[in-house]
Amino acid sequence: MNLWWTLTERPHFSPTELFQKWDVVIVGGGFTGLWTAHHLISSNPRLKIAVLEKDRVGSGASGRNGGWISALYPVTKERTELLDAHLIQSIDEIGDFVSQAKIDCGFIKGGSLSIARNYGQLRRLQKESHDVLLSSKETRERVNFEGALGATFTPHCARINPAQLVVGLAQSLASRGVQIFENTPAEISFNKTVTVNGNLVNADFVVRAIEAYHSQSRDQIPIYSLIVATDPLRLPLSMKLESRISKHSPKLHTSLLMPKELRIIDC
Repeated sequence: MNLWWTLTERPHFSPTELFQKWDVVIVGGGFTGLWTAHHLISSNPRLKIAVLEKDRVGSGASGRNGGWISALYPVTKERTELLDAHLIQSIDEIGDFVSQAKIDCGFIKGGSLSIARNYGQLRRLQKESHDVLLSSKETRERVNFEGALGATFTPHCARINPAQLVVGLAQSLASRGVQIFENTPAEISFNKTVTVNGNLVNADFVVRAIEAYHSQSRDQIPIYSLIVATDPLRLPLSMKLESRISKHSPKLHTSLLMPKELRIIDC
């Protein structure tokens, strides 16, 4: 059972007739497709937009991931120089949207710590990181991590419940007229037309937002990760952690504390 979905209610959407004329049809009901719909409908509220999802909204990686929003990108800094400003800005944009839409997904932008526990790791942090470098003492002031020799800190990271965010985003879109069709497998042909059960869906523009679910292609390579979560923590341990997390709220190494019910999650 996915942890995030045990804490999230799945809504049911009631879209209009599928086989009509659309301005934009988006295939894929995860973050890629839903954020695309969000920006389109925000720029032009009169657009007729349909989102087609094979399963339920957020049923892929969007609803089952590590639970954090980060500007980190797994390539060298030189290759992301032009992207950095946009990646950093996107975190605040998501936070602003969550606040305005009143989505209760536990968004807290507390930053991220990368902690070195041996001298090889420490040298790598000192050489490769452009973030704030912390001494062993400064690291322990933030989190009493056993064997910590030092760390880097970046403020550009937030924690969330991704399932609650993807549901809230979808509900916001539905309230603005975007039609969401769940349990609707669609096929995109090479000439960019969309069919459902062999019937053509008429659209001026088609967006493929299915990420690694695109079959028979090497355009995208699927990558996966796993998370392990504790049971809800009991007092007094949870009180001690809460007092620290409310001040700094970092993503510790690759771990974080969930909002509302305290758990440590390692991903």
